[in-house]
Amino acid sequence: MTTRGPNLFDHATSELSQDAALCWCIAWADSRYAATDPAMHAIGRDLVASMYDAAKTEAPGGDYSVVIKRQLAHVDIVAEIGANHLLVIEDKIHSAEHSNQLNAYALALAAKYPQRQRVFIFLKTGDQSSYRGVQADRWTTFLRHELLAVLRRGDACRNAIYLDFLDMIEAREAAVQRFRTTPVSEWRGGDPAYIGLFLQLQILLGDGDWSYVPNPSGGFLGFWWNTLGIEGGSIYLQLEEGVLVAKICAETPERRGDLRQLWFRRVAESVPRFSRPKRFGNGKYMTVATYDDDYRIKSPEGRLDLEATVHALQATTAALSRLVAASAKP
Repeated sequence: MTTRGPNLFDHATSELSQDAALCWCIAWADSRYAATDPAMHAIGRDLVASMYDAAKTEAPGGDYSVVIKRQLAHVDIVAEIGANHLLVIEDKIHSAEHSNQLNAYALALAAKYPQRQRVFIFLKTGDQSSYRGVQADRWTTFLRHELLAVLRRGDACRNAIYLDFLDMIEAREAAVQRFRTTPVSEWRGGDPAYIGLFLQLQILLGDGDWSYVPNPSGGFLGFWWNTLGIEGGSIYLQLEEGVLVAKICAETPERRGDLRQLWFRRVAESVPRFSRPKRFGNGKYMTVATYDDDYRIKSPEGRLDLEATVHALQATTAALSRLVAASAKP
């Protein structure tokens, strides 16, 4: 078996490099290139059509031109398609939207292209916990699995740049999905496997947010859910990579110590397998109890048993909810 050469995107790792690859793919949709490389032309057309389909808008049809502009009104990619369409793409790898940028971009391009039908795409090849802000600004998400679906359909294409781009996106997906196949003992701090797990937990638990949580000891990938109101603040469950804890948010500084002790005692007495943490903190957010074992239930082969893990987390969630409900009764 012949080994492929070095991947261009091992060296071109920035969002600007990804912008360029996407611009290049979309530019191939121009009808002028139909005979130049039919496979790349088909990929370009498929990518454009798939983004329009995601936006629930009829895609341009027939012959059309494509004019690509980068960083127009600070937007990553703006594609003038034919005489009537405008495809607007904000391209992200790991960063998220911020500072009302999407709404500002939409207004600026509406003013510049009032006669064109505009489609706004938030394209993300990394992962983030929530796209609520994107959706609130009425942009359409186009995520890594959707981009991969398009690129995989180009299996007859032998263009080297296309193959490198596909391999890079495949590797990013594989890193996140490795939680399904890699033994739990091989997961490391900051491992993308945790992101894959947390994304599944959001679906299977129907709740939760996740993010990198910085702290003086180096930080961790965290997932938190089941936030419940209590007198003086709230209590919730949190995964700190391989550790499950119960935490409180204490709204009043003067009451932090009392709340911490109260909810440590309640959780330790009422929620199975929780006990005192190694040390108590003294801030707005404090761990009050720690799960005694690894919450990640393993198969006989040492891989994550996702179904059993979710079942156990659901049981812990229900136990904490019952405790809080009982504690609120007069």
